Amino acid sequence: AWDGIIGQIVSSATDGEQIHHILEDVLGQGGTAQLSHQSSVSKTRYYRLNPVVGMPNDFPIDETGPDKLAELSRITNEYLAEEEQRRKLREISEVLEGKKGWAKFLNW
Repeated sequence: AWDGIIGQIVSSATDGEQIHHILEDVLGQGGTAQLSHQSSVSKTRYYRLNPVVGMPNDFPIDETGPDKLAELSRITNEYLAEEEQRRKLREISEVLEGKKGWAKFLNW
């Protein structure tokens, strides 16, 4: 019985799609995963940066192979270079600029 409960907790905590939809629901944003939205009930903004890296088992969470990690890095860099993602990063940096301690991360 405990194995099933623990398994559900772990699955819920590591399921990015489920977490994404929960955040959309909680923040009242709806819409698609590719857009950023402002909550209708608060000033909280939610952004999802979610590069497509292939099939679910192409890059396991515990992957350590140098070739696989290099490929993952390439995919991520290409994704972040897309204009829509650059726009999101600019908006995020504007929010964080006034926050103490974040300046060192904003020098791109």
